[in-house]
Amino acid sequence: MMLHTAPSPTPLVDGKAYVLGGTVEHENRISWVPPDTAGSAALNAFVLTEGNKGLVVDTSLPVMGDAIVEQLRDLGLERLTILMTRPVEFDSMGNTEHLLRHFEVDAVYSELMFPPQDWTTFRDEDGVPPFEGRVYKKGTVIEPVEGRPVELIDARLKLLACAWVFDPATGILFTSDAFSHGMAPEPGIQVLTSANDTTTMEDVTAQLLTKYDWLAAAYTDPLRKFLADVFDNHDVTTIAPTVGCVLQGRDTVKRHYELVDTALSQLKEMEDIL
Repeated sequence: MMLHTAPSPTPLVDGKAYVLGGTVEHENRISWVPPDTAGSAALNAFVLTEGNKGLVVDTSLPVMGDAIVEQLRDLGLERLTILMTRPVEFDSMGNTEHLLRHFEVDAVYSELMFPPQDWTTFRDEDGVPPFEGRVYKKGTVIEPVEGRPVELIDARLKLLACAWVFDPATGILFTSDAFSHGMAPEPGIQVLTSANDTTTMEDVTAQLLTKYDWLAAAYTDPLRKFLADVFDNHDVTTIAPTVGCVLQGRDTVKRHYELVDTALSQLKEMEDIL
């Protein structure tokens, strides 16, 4: 499995937000990518920066751990805080332990039902350096890093317990395992814009049914209402999933929201026929 990473993080909003990680040739071996899909899959972690501090949103899969450490070092941050949107899955928590070993970490945030102390250590039985574990409640606003409040959205389009995170300072919506359908146009590219986005409706539908196979027999109106509420009430400039390319720019965001909404509508029509 071929990895492509960069020595430096890719800016989403220069000085404010960066995507970490890289891409991997999936070769029909990544379960959330539809079989026979061409190209590379982006494996992402993110960091919001405020002065010399950083808020890491999700930590990606272990295979990206060393690259993420070097990318964070390139930013020169003195302290980190970590927020896991889905602490029970590796694309969210896979490198939390690794970061604790390499950086000064003020706190690790996790969803109320899954305390971070229980969902951090799996590489080394000797444990990790002491850290403060904090739990969050979905549907609230928290300020993990001073001067950088973020909103925690109770996600509905998901596989397991999940929060989406909205950063008002940049307009970035971190969607965890949703909106993961954008494949890299070439190895190492983690961001899609109107200039390089060739995603089709077929791509979106196939990925939805691969990741969330329960959608094949689902009543999707509540999901569509949830998405409409999120995008109507937030000025989203970028959609940032843990897997799949970041979708950047208002036009790109609007296009991909409409693609997912249409796919969910068509799946409902299929369920009605059945």
